[in-house]
Amino acid sequence: EIRLSLVGSEMCIRDSPHLATYPISALRFLAHPTEPILFATIPASNSLAIFNTQTLEMLANFWVGSQPYGLAISNDGNVLYVANSSSHFISVVDWRGQRVLRNIKLPQVPLDVEVGADGRLYVLTNYSLTQIDPVTGGKVGPDFTVYVYSGELVISPKKDRLYYGDFGLSPASLYQWDITGPKPRLLWESDHGITSGANGQDLAISADGSFVSYATGGGQIGYDIAKYRTDDMAIMGTFNTGPYP
Repeated sequence: EIRLSLVGSEMCIRDSPHLATYPISALRFLAHPTEPILFATIPASNSLAIFNTQTLEMLANFWVGSQPYGLAISNDGNVLYVANSSSHFISVVDWRGQRVLRNIKLPQVPLDVEVGADGRLYVLTNYSLTQIDPVTGGKVGPDFTVYVYSGELVISPKKDRLYYGDFGLSPASLYQWDITGPKPRLLWESDHGITSGANGQDLAISADGSFVSYATGGGQIGYDIAKYRTDDMAIMGTFNTGPYP
């Protein structure tokens, strides 16, 4: 099994011993859904790195914007959207051509982005969670009714549910919305008690969309990471990682 990890200031693809080492400090990763390609945002150099996961070659590392953070891929797999957390724009990237095609300007700084079923962008900024047309950059629906501090988005494989977990707050908050219509509908919000933990760190959804997990520095149920079943958001198990996940 080849695994990705952060070792000091270097990003490594490793089994044991290391298969390859790259002298960069990566923040967020995204795997291409159909090709052996991995993307990583590199805030220290304001760049996007691209890797071939079969050959382990770093194909590119080029500038995209100030402090790139979250990223998402278009539904056809050809275009990458990169949220630049110290700039007021999302970079639209031709990853095969290894170049920025254009920028989508925003009134607020973007932290994360996901792509909906119709191609619209769900953009988490430092003040809002909003819906953006990827061509015009204009709003294509109402903002989500939610308090935003910082955090991460994930979208279901069917593109019908959007999840937001906030970072750095106590108690932590996890949300689930129905996004099948133009107006987002809140389906579930965490109880802000022991199961929601404190100080969110990471959010992920399973490949089949059956559960989401929300790592919080303050832990969930004794520092475990809960597996929320997406059908009803009931806890169906935990990952026992110990403090502090």
